[in-house]
Amino acid sequence: MVVNSAGISLREKAIEQSVENWQRTLDVNMTSVFLMSRAAAREMVARRIPGSIVSISSIMGFRGGRPEIPNVAYQGTKAAVINMTRAMAVEWGRFGIRVNAVAPTWVRTPLIADHEKKPGFIEHLSGLMPLGRIAEPEEVAAAVTFLLGSDSAMITGHTLPVDGGYLA
Repeated sequence: MVVNSAGISLREKAIEQSVENWQRTLDVNMTSVFLMSRAAAREMVARRIPGSIVSISSIMGFRGGRPEIPNVAYQGTKAAVINMTRAMAVEWGRFGIRVNAVAPTWVRTPLIADHEKKPGFIEHLSGLMPLGRIAEPEEVAAAVTFLLGSDSAMITGHTLPVDGGYLA
């Protein structure tokens, strides 16, 4: 089992995005998922053991973002994780390797710590969710655990939103 959870978010407007920050975001959010997944799959195939790979994407992989939070590199890489998940599931399914992703909403982690300092911002984000709150790390972990386990044995190529209904 493998969980790809590395991620950075260097919030810059697309028109101002530096090439260095663009490349760094691609390296961390997208290339690392590919390299780790490939290494795990190679090992699983060589040992002839079935396995499960889960990557952390984001609801922003399904959307163009929010105007108050410009972040083209993050959104683009998280969309890439969603489609790489599908592609790897199709390619590696015959080896018994399941590949899925989780797409969380905003989660109370250091990734949004700078936003938590802005008066009313978390309340604003919470208001975007039909459930009325942002996610806790444990809720994302529960979805990952489900996708890694035997209860999801017939699920591959899927990205599970953990979003409080945001994408609904």
